[in-house]
Amino acid sequence: MDGVFFATNSLAIAGLKSIQQYGLSICGIASFDDNPVFELVSPAVSAVAQNVSEIGCQAVAVLVNEIKGLNKSLVQVTVPCEFINR
Repeated sequence: MDGVFFATNSLAIAGLKSIQQYGLSICGIASFDDNPVFELVSPAVSAVAQNVSEIGCQAVAVLVNEIKGLNKSLVQVTVPCEFINR
């Protein structure tokens, strides 16, 4: 198998466990969100690191504006992320 992408940290950790349990050989693993343990496991897990604090702040701002009736249309917020290649 060339590689696997997991949508969450917990899925990546469970997937690593299964890969090791079944003795599978895999070239690369990647996941959303970064976890410090990802650089300690083998194979190391690359990650799309999201700024969770910024996502939370933006979500609260949108919600407050919605409650105040200030959002007149659909609100789209983009928060940059970073790919960490391991």
